[in-house]
Amino acid sequence: MNLYLFKINTRLGKKEISVYQYPTISEELDLKIRDGIEVFLEKTSEYETAEYNPLIDHKEKLQRITLEELKNDGVNFKVIHYYLEEESPFENDLAKLKILETNNEILESISFFIVEVDGSFYFRRFLNSAFLKQTKIVTAYDSTANTLDMINKKLVVFDTTFDFYLESGSNEVLINNSINFEYIAGYNEFFESKKREVMNHIAEIDLLNNFEEFKKESEKKKYLRLFSRVKLENIEELKQQSDFLGKLSEETAGEIVYNEEEEKFTVNTKHTKTILHLFTYLIGIDMTNKIVIYQDREYIRFLE
Repeated sequence: MNLYLFKINTRLGKKEISVYQYPTISEELDLKIRDGIEVFLEKTSEYETAEYNPLIDHKEKLQRITLEELKNDGVNFKVIHYYLEEESPFENDLAKLKILETNNEILESISFFIVEVDGSFYFRRFLNSAFLKQTKIVTAYDSTANTLDMINKKLVVFDTTFDFYLESGSNEVLINNSINFEYIAGYNEFFESKKREVMNHIAEIDLLNNFEEFKKESEKKKYLRLFSRVKLENIEELKQQSDFLGKLSEETAGEIVYNEEEEKFTVNTKHTKTILHLFTYLIGIDMTNKIVIYQDREYIRFLE
């Protein structure tokens, strides 16, 4: 078994991922972690699986994503995976890896850890430093002597409720906690990149009469994940559906209007999520059943 500790820092706009690997793990700890993995896998084996979707927070369901897709989209994961496979530093445009010779730099500020067992990798985020800070007094209770005593060692807690894992020989990663998965893998950069791509395309084709208002509203964090699901070809396809767009304008009382002559939309900013839903074709519109979802899914309207 191998245990890797990782720390993420950002310097001059670029991530630096530091890694430390403990050269020796006690037999007792090895067995405890293996037991934890077994319990974790037994519990999650009962879960249903679904394709990874950043717009949906699945409860008691594993999400799956291909290894190639994750290496392509996850800025951090690309660096981490290269290290785990090649055992050497790796750097791309957004992140680089630094191998630590000692653990002094990393012990107080771990971001996540990885357990490798028999070719399988298990990832877990540290929401807070897993090492008990110097301001905390660590004690042990001796029930026989009925006393509290000091523990003069640095303690760390490893949680085996893993966020995601890659089993040996598999080309598919299974996700237990999507928020922690996105943090470890570095998906925020992917979301930001997709947002820039979509906004640049909308500006380039002059799609919105009130583009500046839409752009300002879109800066809000709640919209960020939506951009990752927008397909640019859907925008052109949507513009051809004149009957649907007419009904859309009617149902929204003119707050989403498409002008066929200008080939432009005018969208009230409160419908920003609605228009992004329409561009995804995943949530906002079901053309088979002719369902449109408005205003953060507060109500659903069935079109005639």
